[in-house]
Formats: sequence, structure tokens, C-alpha cells
Amino acid sequence: MTDLVQKPWSQTPGEVLDALGGGNDGLTVATASRRLEEHGPNVLKTRDQAPWYVLFGNQFANPLVYMLVGAALLKAYFKGPTDAAVIGAVLLFMALVGFVQEMKAQRAMAALFRLSAPRAKVRRAGKTILIEASGVVPGDLLVIEAGDRVAADARLVDGASLRVNESTFTGESMPVEKDPRPVSGDAPLHDRKNMLFMGTTVSHGRGLAVVTATGMGTEIGQIAEAISSAKKDRTPLQHSIDRLGHALIWVVLGACIMLAAAALLQGMGWVDVLMLGVAA
Repeated sequence: MTDLVQKPWSQTPGEVLDALGGGNDGLTVATASRRLEEHGPNVLKTRDQAPWYVLFGNQFANPLVYMLVGAALLKAYFKGPTDAAVIGAVLLFMALVGFVQEMKAQRAMAALFRLSAPRAKVRRAGKTILIEASGVVPGDLLVIEAGDRVAADARLVDGASLRVNESTFTGESMPVEKDPRPVSGDAPLHDRKNMLFMGTTVSHGRGLAVVTATGMGTEIGQIAEAISSAKKDRTPLQHSIDRLGHALIWVVLGACIMLAAAALLQGMGWVDVLMLGVAA
């Protein structure tokens, strides 16, 4: 939520309006312009999406994979394609699993961006106007009615038979009836009946709501940030697998060196030593 007001669902509509400095006539044009500069445009931001071939290639950027690729090549050269094909099939399967997971994450990000509203009706200086949704700022009064997509997170001020489809957030298939009365500050997301969330759709009724958060500060913005961060930040399990891969490489190299030394001491040729290593 915006830093202009904390837990707006636990406060009365009047308290939220006073905190955001708008009043029943909405923000003045000057105030709206100043807040747009302070808070930035009401848009969801994302990191650049990598093309599919980069995602697929990244699946092979692992020391353990390098070792297996090397083993497969040596197997193919000295013992024929059968053993190498088995190793290659395992590597391909592992890469496809990781690739599919990353593609799903990218599609989830794209789906979130499609939820953004293109335009919004706001009341400014006592007049209701239609503006680009990117120009909505904290403190704006949203004028909403059936069929509208909510342009930002907002605290309901007044509503008449207002119901909103929030399946994007809660999974609830039935529209949620909205009520401007305050709820507990600890209320979970699905119990904040006096809040409207960016990307949800008004299915019935009409209402007036004061914007409390825009862009990446909205609930959907936080979800988008979490998905984007999850794609870039490696998990503890991935770090553990990387450490295991490095350790296995050193163990295998150490074992190969010891095996080669023992074989050479017994008078074996270099080609025979290499074939012995591949077989091992």
C-alpha cells in the first residue's frame, strides 16, 4: 500500500479521504500532477523477458551438466553412440523440465499485465473525467460501475449493490459484495470487503473509491514483483545442487587422476587409460 495511508481497510472512508487529502471533490489538477511525479505512472513494471532459446540454453549452465556432456562425448567417441544417447536423453529431460517451468512463469507475468485497465474514470476538482489509467495517482477518486476494470487499489467510499469479481486474487468464482464499513487491520485479503484491487472487474452496481496504491505498490504489483524475483533469484535448493555439482566434479577428477596414475604405473598406454576412465 502507499505510504500516504496505512491499512486503509481498517479506517473509515472519511479518515482515508482526509489522509489522502482529496475530499469528495477529488484531487485538484495541480495535486494530481505533483503526485504523478512523486509516485510515478500507474503501470506494472517487469524485467525484460528472455527469448525461449535463451531460457532453454540456460538450463545447461551447470557444472554437473558440463561433466555429463563431456562424458557423453567421450562415450560416443570410444564406445559408440548407445551410452552417449542415454546420457543425452537424461540431460535433455532435465533441461526440458526447467525450461517448461520458466516458460510458465513468463506466461504468468504476461497474464498479470493483461489485467491492467487501459482507462479510468476519476473525479477531479468536482468533475468526472476519463483519463489514461497510467495517470491515476494515490488520492484520486475512482468512479466505477458494472463492466469497469479497477485501475488501482482503492478504498471504497460509497457503493450501491457493488459486486466485484476477485477470482484473480482469491480464487473465489462468485463476485464479492463490497461494503464501505471498516474491517480489522489484520483482516486477510479476501476479508477486506471495503477494498477494490487493481485488475479486478466490477460485475454489478456502482461506487466511488479513493485510490490508496498504484503501479507496483498494488496487490497485483506485488504479485508481479514476486514472480519476477522468483525467476531471477536462485533458491537454496538450487544453490545446494550447484555446490554438489562442483563437489562431484572434484571427486570425479580426483578419482580419474588416481585411476590414471595406477594404470600408467602398470604399463598401460594413454589411449587404454582414457578408455578405462570413460568406462568408469
